[in-house]
Amino acid sequence: MENICINNGYFATKVKTANKEFIFESKVTKALDKYEANLILDGYKYKVGVGSNDLELDKTVSFTQKACISYAINKATRDNEVRVMSALPINSYSNVTAREQYKEWILSLNHVKECEVYPEGAAATLCDLSWYKNKLVCLMDVGGLTINCMIFDNGNLVPGTAFSCQLGAIMLENRFRMALQQSELVNVPDYQLKYLIDNPQCQN
Repeated sequence: MENICINNGYFATKVKTANKEFIFESKVTKALDKYEANLILDGYKYKVGVGSNDLELDKTVSFTQKACISYAINKATRDNEVRVMSALPINSYSNVTAREQYKEWILSLNHVKECEVYPEGAAATLCDLSWYKNKLVCLMDVGGLTINCMIFDNGNLVPGTAFSCQLGAIMLENRFRMALQQSELVNVPDYQLKYLIDNPQCQN
């Protein structure tokens, strides 16, 4: 059974196994034909990594999240049985019922036999536990929708210090879009916005 770590964020899905790692945008749209499709789900063809962001807070009802996790598993391994480690924003993770529903939802996907869920951002402590010893560390994880914050004392999460707020990169992009719409009276589609942020001169 292969272990797969999947951080299916609102902006991008990050995947890591024992011998590979990759990332793709957390978007999905119906494929035009079989040549464009990279995922078949429930009998329909989809292209993962293209489309619009889905900001549904309950990830268990988000088709985009289901498609992204299914695609991640298919691309990561050929094993018939996998063990998945995933993550949730702090506010969702703190809701025990929502966390268990999310875990059961992942277990219902093809090939998934075991699943664990961890708070988003906290996994950074697992990379080098020794670095956190005898230190008081404020850990911040800036994602697509949320910013997760938590304090670790000697490598242990301080109870009551973890929280998340909806001020991630997608929210920032939306503020840029609204500012341009109001000041320049222009409509800015998703595919153009990233170029305007990189090079403001392109807006003309």
